[in-house]
Amino acid sequence: MLAVVIVPAWLAILGPLFGREVAVEPRAVALVVAKGVLAPLLVGMLLRWPLAKVADRLSQGMLAVGGAALSLSAVGILALQWRGLAAVGWVPFLILAAMAIGALAIGHALGGPDPEERSALAVACATRHVGIALVIASSVGRPGVAVLVLANVLAAAIVSILYLKWRARGQLAASA
Repeated sequence: MLAVVIVPAWLAILGPLFGREVAVEPRAVALVVAKGVLAPLLVGMLLRWPLAKVADRLSQGMLAVGGAALSLSAVGILALQWRGLAAVGWVPFLILAAMAIGALAIGHALGGPDPEERSALAVACATRHVGIALVIASSVGRPGVAVLVLANVLAAAIVSILYLKWRARGQLAASA
């Protein structure tokens, strides 16, 4: 919810540094947050209440379908934008990966004693809400900015996958 205020303020500060007058309305950010975070959360909560017995069985299947759809979309976007991603270069990509590692570390440290909650918070911190980044990218109006958003998503996904594999290996070792 803080993004509604922070993103426009951030753009007002960063815009002049890049020689552009960039502005985004708080309403646009609020709409992205409402549609991408609050509405799905509310729908999920409302559906879980009457369907509590079925929800656990359905959730695994829905997660699998959603994951497959996201993966196919990501492959399609990568196929269409590979030249732009290659133009970003390794140094910015490694910086984005380092930022994702830092966010993972913060989420992991603050995730509490439950290993599943710790992992979930770590991945949530690393992947953040890409819709807000896309609002910023569209307000800047440069195609390279959208490619940087894609590079950020890719870096965060790679780091998160490696983190989750590490966590799974640690949990297997602890249970053995």
